[in-house]
Amino acid sequence: MTSTESSPDAGRESAVDAETGSDDPREGRVVAALVHWMTSTDSKVVGRLFLVGGGLGLLATITINILLGIERVDGDSAVLDSDAWSQLIDAQRLGLVFGTALPLVTGLCIALVPLQLGARSLAFPRLAALGFWLWFGGLVVAVVALARNGGTLGLDADMVDLYIAALGLMALGGMAAATSIGTTVLTTRAPGMTMRRVPFFSWSALVYALSLVLVLPVFVGTIIYLFVDHRNSREAFGGNVGILEWAGWFFTQPTTFIFAIPIVGLLAELFPATFGKRLTSRGLVYSGITLVAVSALAAVTQVGAFNLPWSGSGLTVDDADDLERKVRDGIPWAFFNFLPVLGVLIFFAAGLALA
Repeated sequence: MTSTESSPDAGRESAVDAETGSDDPREGRVVAALVHWMTSTDSKVVGRLFLVGGGLGLLATITINILLGIERVDGDSAVLDSDAWSQLIDAQRLGLVFGTALPLVTGLCIALVPLQLGARSLAFPRLAALGFWLWFGGLVVAVVALARNGGTLGLDADMVDLYIAALGLMALGGMAAATSIGTTVLTTRAPGMTMRRVPFFSWSALVYALSLVLVLPVFVGTIIYLFVDHRNSREAFGGNVGILEWAGWFFTQPTTFIFAIPIVGLLAELFPATFGKRLTSRGLVYSGITLVAVSALAAVTQVGAFNLPWSGSGLTVDDADDLERKVRDGIPWAFFNFLPVLGVLIFFAAGLALA
């Protein structure tokens, strides 16, 4: 370098300053870093954004559960305003599914799948980044709506509309990210890696992504019906009270089993390393992981129609016709609730064979 040449580092700093309009080089670097995180399509960056968002959602959900627990224990005096109870319960439900499970599991898949497959990047990386911002924006809007008396039992009609729209926005974000994950597993594998040789976690990520792509459009369609009904007559679906009646299936079992699929795949990767042996039956593990995805069919078929209509004293059998009716009711319920559990048991049976 001659005496007339400038330092490369100084040149980079001045370029950053010119881009950010800041006189302080350190401030310019901070702004540049923020811009990079906000606009990056790198799978590691997008995955970390989802994971950080899910971690914050987990902390918020834990805090809400603690507040609700204190209120339930101290029954004589009200710690919280009674008008805030419905919003807190909605926030708890929202935080567990959309605030914690969805971003944590999705972020883990986005960060690890390209590394396992030997891919240079995600398929449709901008779609994955868009999915994060749709999810994040929807979560922020939902929190604002709940804070201003929205939600399933809210009294402010506009905020209830905003809450319903936020649910749809988060679902669209999850759908976009899942599309990127599934396409990555199907199309960006390293040369020579067939589907039979795909690592267990990547296989579980594919099953998880396909399950979300199958379920979330159904949820979005339901949300559209609920939004239109609440915005107008509020008769067909029961207004905001009907939100849980018609869309509550996404926040409970067996639909939430979907979020356990990548966790099972991750455990399948850890078992051989823990016991120092190879899993001899890869097909058995693949089958167990895929069986958990039967829970997605429960959502698509609106599992509320298959809830058992009898419990308690209704479990008694009076005659042959009563037994036939109970068996007829129990078969679809068992199909959607027992098969995912059977998949987990098959997986653990394959893992115990290593011990």
